[in-house]
Amino acid sequence: MPHSSETGSMLEGGTAGMTKHRLEQYAHLRREIILLEKRLEKERIVSDSVKSSSRRPPYKQHVVTITGTDTKTTDRLRRRKQRLTAERAAIEAFVDGLEDSYLRMLITLRYIKGMAWVQVASNAGGNTPSSVRMAVERFFEKN
Repeated sequence: MPHSSETGSMLEGGTAGMTKHRLEQYAHLRREIILLEKRLEKERIVSDSVKSSSRRPPYKQHVVTITGTDTKTTDRLRRRKQRLTAERAAIEAFVDGLEDSYLRMLITLRYIKGMAWVQVASNAGGNTPSSVRMAVERFFEKN
């Protein structure tokens, strides 16, 4: 089966700044995006109570509830979610752009699906964990 060292460039245009560290962040990005979505749902409406009085006599005091959105927080969370979503999309595009099917499968199983090397090896057709790990290592050393 051809590996990265035998087939030359695996990605049109090179790795485009993709690193193992960025790939390792994929699962964390997915989880953080989900957490941000939940937080944004909760952060949408804020409310508080204040004491007020009538404009005319008798100036009787009463409680007024004020509701609204905390735009500063929600805007910050939305911007972070957009950055994380863009990074996730860049990682997916990188993996999709790999020309070598074997390498694309290894990287998908390890970094996108989050499998351990032993699981990657098992799914890759009887290879050893060290052989599939080294195939990925060699790819990043060359690119």
